[in-house]
Amino acid sequence: IGGIENAALSTYHSKTRNLVRATLKNNSEFCDLSDQFENVIKIHFDEMSLKKRLSKPIGFWEYLIKNKNSKLDYVIYGAKKDGEILGFVLFIFNEKLGQVEYFIPGSTPEGRKYNVNYFLIHSAIIEFSKLNFNTIHFGGSQTNQIDLIRFKQRWGSETYSYKYFNTYSKKLEDLSNNLLAEEAPYFYVKPFTD
Repeated sequence: IGGIENAALSTYHSKTRNLVRATLKNNSEFCDLSDQFENVIKIHFDEMSLKKRLSKPIGFWEYLIKNKNSKLDYVIYGAKKDGEILGFVLFIFNEKLGQVEYFIPGSTPEGRKYNVNYFLIHSAIIEFSKLNFNTIHFGGSQTNQIDLIRFKQRWGSETYSYKYFNTYSKKLEDLSNNLLAEEAPYFYVKPFTD
């Protein structure tokens, strides 16, 4: 294990560090899957269906494929074992801020057995540090998502509070959150709670 890797490991919570070390022993191959959209999309749809969650629409993936301007727009890192994809993470770059956004993870049932997401995040951290991207933004979480918040914090991350400021029509106040979620499933239209 080299200097960059040791430095990264030293920032993780001990449980995350142990999971990363266990996944490194799996001998998975860390690779770029940015040109393997069919496989990535299938893994994403299968996992979201299994978890009964909303998938990113096919139009989202088509937009990514058609609009990649440079190698530093986004990258889809993956893990393979014996030629089979175990999982992926889509990261989006913000060159101006020197940040990378952890955007969409996905894993196969076999990948979940190996905790492939830990392997992918750790390996990506090493790659990003070589490219001088020193911040990974894990995105926001609702305060009741305790397990997700804990997962993010255990990567040596810092937690920040922030608020959304929304302006919306009074007509929306009378609509139920369920109806809004059905009509605009990919958008944050108004606060879910007061």
